[in-house]
Amino acid sequence: MKKIAFPLFCGLILGAVIMYIVLAPKPADSVKSSGKNSYAQVTAKLDAGGDLYFYLNAEKVMKTAKTFFEMIGKAAETSASQSPADQAKATHVMAVISQFFENSGFSEISGLGASSVEMAPDLNHSKYVLYHRPDAGQGLIWHLAQSKPRELSELKMLPADTVLAKFGEFQVDYLWSWLKKQLEAAKLSEALTAVQKAEGELLKTGIPLEKVLNSFSGRMGYVLTLNEKKMWTPPMGSSGLEIPEPALALVFSVKDSTIFDLLSQKLPFAQTSEKDGWKKLQIPLPPMPFTVEPIIAWKSDLLIIASNNVLFQSLLEAKESGRGLTAGPEFKKYSERIPDLGNGFNYLSSRFFKTIQAVFNKVRPAETLKKEEIEVSKMLNGLFSKEMALYAVQQNTDEGLVFFINHSFDLGLAAFLPASAAAGMISAIAIPNMMKMKEAANKTKLKPVL
Repeated sequence: MKKIAFPLFCGLILGAVIMYIVLAPKPADSVKSSGKNSYAQVTAKLDAGGDLYFYLNAEKVMKTAKTFFEMIGKAAETSASQSPADQAKATHVMAVISQFFENSGFSEISGLGASSVEMAPDLNHSKYVLYHRPDAGQGLIWHLAQSKPRELSELKMLPADTVLAKFGEFQVDYLWSWLKKQLEAAKLSEALTAVQKAEGELLKTGIPLEKVLNSFSGRMGYVLTLNEKKMWTPPMGSSGLEIPEPALALVFSVKDSTIFDLLSQKLPFAQTSEKDGWKKLQIPLPPMPFTVEPIIAWKSDLLIIASNNVLFQSLLEAKESGRGLTAGPEFKKYSERIPDLGNGFNYLSSRFFKTIQAVFNKVRPAETLKKEEIEVSKMLNGLFSKEMALYAVQQNTDEGLVFFINHSFDLGLAAFLPASAAAGMISAIAIPNMMKMKEAANKTKLKPVL
């Protein structure tokens, strides 16, 4: 009996599923685009069901831009108000603009996409896509970074007290070479001659520009820290304000010692030293209100320019110990669902805006604010998140650029800001003029406009 019951039960379940599929009401047919687009490719990289979901067929936009350039060029050719020489110049200018547009890579953009999902209060996971078809991707913007995502090793260098950091890939040698090729192809001989002359002048001063640019590997970035263990009192009277001591470092990946050697020649007053394979230049400066002891250091494939030795050592210690920024709770919170591989990243700690707010409150206490300023302050506090933080990773793929962002910013506010900026400009111009009109009306005992 049991041997018969189990197959019978399975058969009933299968039959019910088939009947549901056959008899279930069919959804209305969706309207499909009659033209070719990249909707499926772009939206496959996005997250549906959140607070934002967006797609734009950029191919039509790019075609319109190209048509616009052609129309302007034809208008220049047929303009009766210009001499033949002026017509030729105008036509050439439009041809150059069109060439730069085509070769920049912007004309290859096929689709734009964006999505955002709230993972928790004040924590949004957003994605932005700049898509090109697999057979495209020949323009400049697709080659400024490496062709594929990699391990973001620079993250391991960030000290625990990092509040701002941005690292990316920027092939400066490729950009410079591309620019010269475009000038040559566009037959802009005067501009090309000026560029070559500038290279010659730099060489006379001991700066071989091409060699310097080729020395960069393409990875570069900056780090800003706020050291809470060492507070700094700005010279602002008796405000009693104390803020964490700031420090800044620029970090470059290099192929050799070309740049360090050049800086050594140009800074003969710098104190030189070498320790643990690091060659250093210490630049002497007079005492500052906070620690500023510029140091330039090079070892193997890294060139670091730091505002003081403390930050330089913190970068090295974070990399060696693994107890830097990435080990902290805030980074772990904002790195959830963000890929480990990429071509660059941005980091903003909530401590950055909290410090700025503390400075503002100390410099302008609430009791000194005017009534209007208090209202504006309340409005801004209501609009902005209490914890403004962000972590983003950029990936360069064979189908364009994808940005993954975790942030605490309100999406409604993000959409509101451009409009509010325009309204603010209009108000700044219109309101004072209206007030002047009102005052003038009062003086002449006429009925005021407002």
